[in-house]
Amino acid sequence: MLLQEVMETYAKKLTIKLNIDELKEKGISELKDTLISHKGDHALNFVVYEMEEQIKVNLLSRKQKVQISSELLTELTEKEVHYKLN
Repeated sequence: MLLQEVMETYAKKLTIKLNIDELKEKGISELKDTLISHKGDHALNFVVYEMEEQIKVNLLSRKQKVQISSELLTELTEKEVHYKLN
C-alpha cells in the first residue's frame, strides 16, 4: 500500500491551524477556494489561535468537507498554511 493510499484511507479529518494575527481577507479567500476545489468526505476543522494571550478556539466546519490528497496538502504547504491530519 502506497503512502498516498494510506493517507486517503486512514486520515479522518484535516485540521487547519490559523494564527489570528496573520489572517488577511485575501488569504482567507485563497484558502476557501483551495478547499472548495478539493471537496470530499473528510471532516474539516480549524484551530484559530492568538499567541500573546494564549487563546485557542477549535471550530468544526459542518458544511465544508474535503478530499485529503497529496495535491491538497501540497497546495496548503505552498500557501504556508499549517495543518494536521487526524
